Amino acid sequence: MTVYAIRKVLIGIPVLIAVVTLVFLITRLTPGDPVRQLLPPDASEADVIQMRKYLGLDQSLPQQYFRYWERILHGDFGNSIRTRRPVWDELVSRIPYTAELALVAIILSALIGVPIGVYSAIRQNTVFDGVMRVAAFVGVSFPSFWLGTMLILLFALWLGWLPASGCDGPLWTLAGFRSVLLPALTLAIGSAASISRMTRSSMLEVIRQDYITVAKAKGLRESRVHWKHSLKNGFIPVLTLLGMQFGFLLGGAVIAETIFAWPGLGQLAVKAIMFRDYPLIQGIVFFFAASVVLVNLLVDLSYVFIDPRVTTS
Repeated sequence: MTVYAIRKVLIGIPVLIAVVTLVFLITRLTPGDPVRQLLPPDASEADVIQMRKYLGLDQSLPQQYFRYWERILHGDFGNSIRTRRPVWDELVSRIPYTAELALVAIILSALIGVPIGVYSAIRQNTVFDGVMRVAAFVGVSFPSFWLGTMLILLFALWLGWLPASGCDGPLWTLAGFRSVLLPALTLAIGSAASISRMTRSSMLEVIRQDYITVAKAKGLRESRVHWKHSLKNGFIPVLTLLGMQFGFLLGGAVIAETIFAWPGLGQLAVKAIMFRDYPLIQGIVFFFAASVVLVNLLVDLSYVFIDPRVTTS
């Protein structure tokens, strides 16, 4: 198990290097000068040169690149160009909000998608199955910005059940839980649709196996056969998708956080892009990439505990 985990981590290192390199090049080659945005319009050329030197932007592209990696290896992501605060401090202050939002969204996705997928597989080609398949297709097609706006109109403005924006406290408080529901539901609907389709497909493969027929012939309750045996043996593809969706939710929360004024990394990323804040953009992307690699590692390791037939050799 340890060797397997180390091998997976080593595979993830080139992914992080490639992502950081790509983002570094894109941010540097995108039109716009962060120095001009920081300084007042009447700043002299001498002030611009001095500020560019202070930020290290006067160096060549290779020099900036290797200097950035040197800092990362020492645990230093640099300072934000806009706020002058360390990038790590900016990330630490926002990570809990994004993690909370993604966690609630993935739980809602599983609670909605898995039961629908199981029941659709059990009742294959029925009216319920047909309706759920159409609903899943529609759910995947909804743009997040449109869905979030519709949820605000319905639950915040018309019904007045939930707050329209902001974070009103920690998740374990009633106010905090109510404030996270709308942005989490915005992210969860599309994920739940994908999860329900994957669950249905995986279940259809399992329930046709001989051991499922034998279990039913022994007189076991149908619900026990499907929920304990069928779902467990067909859960690995669903778990893989859940891991991928969690990584997607971490990175895809940018739109939802912007719509709902959620104080997470997504909202911070939008501001960093607007101000051409290179160190902050690179730090946010590095965190997202590292999170995806870590989640995929945990998902791969969990296969062994879910299905004993899976080995790490």
